[in-house]
Amino acid sequence: MIALVRALIWSALMLAGCGPASAGHLGELSTTAKAGNVIVIGDFVARLCVDSVIGSASFGTALRDTGWSFRQTQQADQSTTLDVWEAPNLTLIHSAEPVKIKNADVWMCSVKINAPVAPTIEQLEAHFRARFDQDVTRSAPADWHWKPRPLAEAHINMIPSDQPGSVFVHVEFADMKPLNALFGS
Repeated sequence: MIALVRALIWSALMLAGCGPASAGHLGELSTTAKAGNVIVIGDFVARLCVDSVIGSASFGTALRDTGWSFRQTQQADQSTTLDVWEAPNLTLIHSAEPVKIKNADVWMCSVKINAPVAPTIEQLEAHFRARFDQDVTRSAPADWHWKPRPLAEAHINMIPSDQPGSVFVHVEFADMKPLNALFGS
């Protein structure tokens, strides 16, 4: 019964537009109205670091669907699990494969927003808190955990980068494997 209620609520949220970020090209990032970039960056992070973080096929589609021109500068191999993608004023670092930690597969995704287009951390935090607010736990300024779906946990934080005015947004997404705890992996 509870599963049916959750399914109905999820369906209603999807119809109301509160589900995963919608597909389609993202707008261009502005160098003059940086506060206006919050929504575009929010959609980008939702698509690439939350909605399609698990699975290379959905990630590749989501990356193409942004409409932005990306160049891959690092490919995951035996020495690293990270792919790096560059676009004008933006760097995306994404786990090609999860890291296995205890009873979860953990995916990592980071976005560096360069100063010419970067909103403030406070502006990003306000947007992300409104967007990623399901079952928030362990909350601190510009840093919190939430449950995007049953058997998943996510962690987001925003920090200044090493370049003045630039910002890093980090998302860790844990796909919980509770049966591994009971029966082993």
